[in-house]
Formats: sequence, C-alpha cells, structure tokens
Amino acid sequence: MILDDFKGYIFDLDGTLVDSFGVWNTVDRLFLSKRGFSVPENYGKEMSAMGFDSAAEYTIKRFGLNEKKSDIIDEWNETATKLFENEVFLFEGVREYLIKLKNKGKKLGIATASHRGLTDPCLKNNDVLELFDSIVTVYDVNRGKDFPDIYLKAADEMGLKSSECVVFEDVPKAIRGAKLGGFKTVAFISYGNIYDSEELIRVSDKYIEGYNEL
Repeated sequence: MILDDFKGYIFDLDGTLVDSFGVWNTVDRLFLSKRGFSVPENYGKEMSAMGFDSAAEYTIKRFGLNEKKSDIIDEWNETATKLFENEVFLFEGVREYLIKLKNKGKKLGIATASHRGLTDPCLKNNDVLELFDSIVTVYDVNRGKDFPDIYLKAADEMGLKSSECVVFEDVPKAIRGAKLGGFKTVAFISYGNIYDSEELIRVSDKYIEGYNEL
C-alpha cells in the first residue's frame, strides 16, 4: 500500500494524533476513586472506541452504579476539558506530516470518539484545527467505531469514496470498523497501546511507530 496514492486521510484523535493517554487515565482514576474503585486493567481499552453515552452505560453496568448517565458524562467532561485545552499535545512529527499532506492537495479528516467540546480546543491549541476539511464524532452517527459509519461520514464530507481514503487508528476494533467500510488502514503503535501491537499489525494494512517515518 502506497500512502501517497490516497486523496483523503482520516485520523482518529486520541492516541493517534495526540498523546492523551495520561488524560483519560487521570479521568478514570479520579472518577472511580471517588466511588471506592480502582481502575481495572482492561477498562480503558474496552471504552476506547465508545462515545461518552455508551461508555457511561458500560460504566454504570460494570460497577453497579446508581447514577444518571448524564451526571457521569458531565463529570467526565468537566475533568477532561480542562486537561485537553492545555495539557494534550501532538505526537512528534504529526503537524509536519499533516502540513505535508495539505501541501500535496490531500483532504484531511478527523473521526473521533471525543465530542467537539474536547476536540476543537485541543486541535486549536496545537495549531492544526484549520488543516482539517471534516471533523466527525461518534455523536454524529448512530454506531460506535466498531462500525464504519463515522469513517463513511468523514469521507462523504470530504467528497470522497472509502476506496479513496486511508484511516489512521490506534485500536484494533476501530481498524476493523474502518475496514468494514472499505477503507485501507494504518495502525499507529505507541507506548499507550503496545500490548495491542501484535493484533494491530495483524488487522491493519500498514503500521507505523512514529510519524517521522512518513
């Protein structure tokens, strides 16, 4: 697969363009510790492709919480927003790669499980917001990232077909979801998903361990 052959490039945000692993670990730790729980080993992985609605439902069920979904989401949002605005930064080489693609006339899209209240300030703070032709969240579609809906919408907003786009992701189930829509995929492997590296390599069309490779 030759990356330069594509017209559109669709990127996940968390863990793919920006190093937000610490933020979500902090959000999970603060939220669960207030309720007397420690963070289970697979908790973050299970929620990584979900939007806040599905994640809140999952959390309520898993920990037997007698709380409203909306209250949980509000608490997550309040904690995460402060961190995303000031403490989440691009991985090394990301901005240079995005500018390189833009200078070649490529279309750029975001497909993220985070809502726009987190996504836009984060991209703006990292001086890349204006580079994107489409920003789609799981709140704009009916299903999560284990289905192709979010990637298909991003491609459509860029005026492209799935066969003309490549999707960058860091979670195996999201890679599979994109491939169901006919997209070629690139897995980004970093310290945050190193335990999934073998599976990511197996299910993706290409993998990278840093944007300077590109």
